[in-house]
Amino acid sequence: MEIDAFKEAVEVIPMPDSALLLYRRPYFDLFKAKHVFQKFNQNLQQQWETTVDLEDNQEFHQYYATPDFTYFLYLDRNPGRFYILKINAGTGAHVLTKYNLKDFDIDRDVQLERFKVLDNQIFIMAYTTRNVLVLHLDQGTGQIKTIPALYDQLSAISHFHLDTASQRAEFVLAESNGIKGRLQVKRFSPGGDLYTNNFILPPFKKNFITGQLSPGDSATKIIIGSFNSRNLRTAEGIFSMPLVAPENKANFYQFIKLKHFFDFLGKGARRRLKQRAARYESKNKELRQHFRLLIQDLEMYRDTLYLFAEAYTPVTHNSNRYFNRITSYPLGMLNLPPRDRDMSPSEFRFSHSFVMAFDRKGNLLWDNNYVLEEATTTRLAPVAQHAFAGNKIVMAYAYEKDIRYKIIDRDSTSDNETSVPLEALDPEEKLSDPDNPDLKYWYGAHFITFGFQRVRAGNWQSREVFYLTKVSLAR
Repeated sequence: MEIDAFKEAVEVIPMPDSALLLYRRPYFDLFKAKHVFQKFNQNLQQQWETTVDLEDNQEFHQYYATPDFTYFLYLDRNPGRFYILKINAGTGAHVLTKYNLKDFDIDRDVQLERFKVLDNQIFIMAYTTRNVLVLHLDQGTGQIKTIPALYDQLSAISHFHLDTASQRAEFVLAESNGIKGRLQVKRFSPGGDLYTNNFILPPFKKNFITGQLSPGDSATKIIIGSFNSRNLRTAEGIFSMPLVAPENKANFYQFIKLKHFFDFLGKGARRRLKQRAARYESKNKELRQHFRLLIQDLEMYRDTLYLFAEAYTPVTHNSNRYFNRITSYPLGMLNLPPRDRDMSPSEFRFSHSFVMAFDRKGNLLWDNNYVLEEATTTRLAPVAQHAFAGNKIVMAYAYEKDIRYKIIDRDSTSDNETSVPLEALDPEEKLSDPDNPDLKYWYGAHFITFGFQRVRAGNWQSREVFYLTKVSLAR
């Protein structure tokens, strides 16, 4: 597509109906400008196009896609004011609604962070200089209220998830007294009313750092998260336990005990690490290895529960400061938490992505690993995307002019350096100078890769285009 990278920014949004939404927004230089939305089917054929006139004080912040509608949040330059754009996924019809927190006796200095939608009800995570809170917006009545049960310290909310199967908004709060860390799970109805509240207390000499809830029926929910025996910042392993019976003994899986977790190390380093762990074990001690993790939402596929996470190191070049931090962010999370913005790292270096498979009772079935080569980002978001393909899992990410990927077959060892090049549609043309290529999971076993690219023809004439390429890697 002929899109000028200096005039327009582009968002590519995979939709729940296996379609694709392209959002083209201009870099504002006028009082009003047209924002273009284009829907494509699975064959990348355009289905509809709609435009929305927005003013230059309406800044795009985040989107959220549901089966029937896609929502867009815009922040106004005036504190406390924001807009919700709601686009019909089938027709492109849209409604833009303006809100002012002052009209609902809410402090206008509240900063909106991210939102999700459940049954036409919008849950917005927000913060002040001291506290994190959640706003509930009823689109039917237009009313906004704060949820009192979710007013806590800035570092509290570890996980924010909407379970469409049980129609519950779920929040996992990480709480500590500076020495001991526990979890609190709060589940709400679509209307924002508290449904259940569970405290998850760790055993002696253990701290719960983060937690994720499995989807589905509340009576069989499993909570899976990270733990540490010594501090409240990094993880030394993963735990699992039932939500409704937290007094039952939790399962603890130290990284050093997993089969593939340390595959990112060389063979010699892995051998020495195992020998060192054996020496510790012979003395009835535990060798602990600590990591910062970016954990995604738990997924259920074919009666197996999957945890996907990535190990990373945040780096600030100005002071060369490394932050010890573990965070559990769902896909689509924007930037760092507000509490860290005063010391925001300039980049994040990812070493590897790993997957752990559990049965419905939270027992570990197997684990595997995907080593990430030269994976550095400027914002905290997952590098590798994954897709289920029958009994296998495909993990992939874009790097320059290639798609790097690995096919995982349970805990079997497989090639970690497989890649395919991006190619132009016209065999007479060649791709060059990719500008921040990206890749997202789309549907089924398919991904979508996209970005701005310079295309050079045989006569050495070149042009810049925005490309969309459907990628199928399963074998």
